[in-house]
Amino acid sequence: MSDEGVKLRKDQLRAEMKRTLEAMSPAEITKRSNLACANVLSMSVFRSARTVMVYAPLKRELDVTPIAAAWAMVGARHNRGSEPELWTHRLCVPALDWPTRSMSPAAITDWDEDLVLNRIGLREPRADVPRVDPATLDVVIVPGLAFDAQGRRLGRGGGFYDRFLSTLPGKCIIIGVVFANQIVDEVPTDAHDVRVHAVVSDERIHRAP
Repeated sequence: MSDEGVKLRKDQLRAEMKRTLEAMSPAEITKRSNLACANVLSMSVFRSARTVMVYAPLKRELDVTPIAAAWAMVGARHNRGSEPELWTHRLCVPALDWPTRSMSPAAITDWDEDLVLNRIGLREPRADVPRVDPATLDVVIVPGLAFDAQGRRLGRGGGFYDRFLSTLPGKCIIIGVVFANQIVDEVPTDAHDVRVHAVVSDERIHRAP
């Protein structure tokens, strides 16, 4: 498929998936988000993980705050009594740099206090929340408008995640989370698109080959 053909197919699939999300009620989003989060937390990778990055969900995205809350509790147990700079278990959320369309992980201690709304209504870490070396990340949870079982991902077109994911160390496990009706037979991709290691929905866990 030509570059123009890939772009056209991506645009068509984005529009289709946005309609799919718009058709879901808030109650359905909450219920299915909780199921997907439970599936993510059942994965063995969390037994040895120390630094985990999640995203702050948009209104119609799969809500990963249950994962954030669960990992914050793990951190509270392991980090008790130590200064933040000495914490062994950390929860990170991406901070965006719009001019370069890049992102960096920031270690938050309080979901409500450390995140603020940016210019497009997306929650991201305050400027004074400490940034973390991406090389220390063990697990990264990523959103997407569509995934396939081979780990291909369709984002919103900004390129933030593809740039970031391409810099991560080989030890880092990348997990895409999505509602089951956003998993398609094949996501159109370009050379720069980065695959995830697993795709987790409210119905099952797909481990990419």
